[in-house]
Amino acid sequence: MAELLLDKLDAPREARIRAAREVPDHVLLPSTVPPGNHAQRTLRRSIAVETDDPELIIRALSEPPPAGSSPVRLGIALRGLIGLLHTAGPEAVSAEAARLRQPSGEVPQSVRRALADPTAFGTLETAFHDLCGTAAILDRFRRLPAHATGGTRHMPRPPLDWAEVESAHGRRPLSEEATRFFVGELGCPAVIRGHLAEIRARRQAEAVREQPRAGSGEEMPERANFRPVFGRYGADALRDAMALGRLSVREVLFRGTPAWRVLGCMADVVAVRAEAERELAALAVPRLAEDVEGWVVAVRLLPDFAGTLPELVSTATTAAANP
Repeated sequence: MAELLLDKLDAPREARIRAAREVPDHVLLPSTVPPGNHAQRTLRRSIAVETDDPELIIRALSEPPPAGSSPVRLGIALRGLIGLLHTAGPEAVSAEAARLRQPSGEVPQSVRRALADPTAFGTLETAFHDLCGTAAILDRFRRLPAHATGGTRHMPRPPLDWAEVESAHGRRPLSEEATRFFVGELGCPAVIRGHLAEIRARRQAEAVREQPRAGSGEEMPERANFRPVFGRYGADALRDAMALGRLSVREVLFRGTPAWRVLGCMADVVAVRAEAERELAALAVPRLAEDVEGWVVAVRLLPDFAGTLPELVSTATTAAANP
C-alpha cells in the first residue's frame, strides 16, 4: 500500500513522504529505472530528499542530471542540501554541492547564492522558500499557462501557508489548475474546496449547454461525435451543477447522456429529486401513457442506451409501435 501511495499524484505530499519512510530504500529508489519512468523517478527523488536520510539524499542527488535549471530539479537540490546539512554536516554538503551544475536562465538570485555557499543554513532556507514556498507556488500558477505547471506536484516544498493561499484567493480567485493543486493537499480550507466545486459545476454546465436539445429542432450530431456530459468532470460535477443552481433539472434531463447516469444523478441529489420526478413524468407519461410494452422496452434499453432520456422515450415508443 505504501509503495502505491508514493506515485499517486493526487495524494497529499505529506502522505507520500510518510509512505516513503515505510518502504525499504531499494523500493523507494530502485537501482535501475525502467524505460519511460523518468517522471516517476523524479517524483521519487523529490520525496527521498525530504526523508532526511543522508544515504537516500545522496543517492537522490547523485542521479544525473544532478541539478539543471528546472524548478523541480533545483528544488530537489536545495532540499537535499538542507537535509544533508541537518544530518551529515557541512563536509557532506560541500561534497555534494561541488557536483551540482550552476543553474542557467532565470532563477531567483537567492538560489544562486545558496548553491555558491551551500553550508550557510539561512541562505539555503531562504532560497528553498523563494523557489518552493507558498508564495512561489502561487506566483507560478499566476504567471504560467496550465501546461507549464504540471511539475509543481513533483517539487519538494515547505509546509503550505494556508492563510496566504486564502488571502491570494480573496484578492483574485485561483485558477482551476491552482485550485486542484491545493485541494489535493492536507489542510486545504473549505473556501478553496468550494471554489473547485464551483469551477467544475460551471464547466459541466457549459458542456451540457453545448449539446443540442433533443426535440428542439437543433441538428443532432452523429452519436460517435456526441460528447457525454460525464466526460472530464464526471457525475460529481453534474450533481454540484444542479445543487449550486448552475444547471436546471430540465436541462440535465434533456441534454444529459447517457440516460441511465442522468437518472442516477437525479436520485443522488435530494434537493432536486422531487422536481426530477415531475419533469420525468411530464416527459415520459404523455408519450408512453399506458403502453406497457413501451415502458418495458424503455427499461430494457436503459442500461446500454447512449443517448438522452427524450431519445430513449422516442426509441421505446417507436419500437413498441413496430414490434
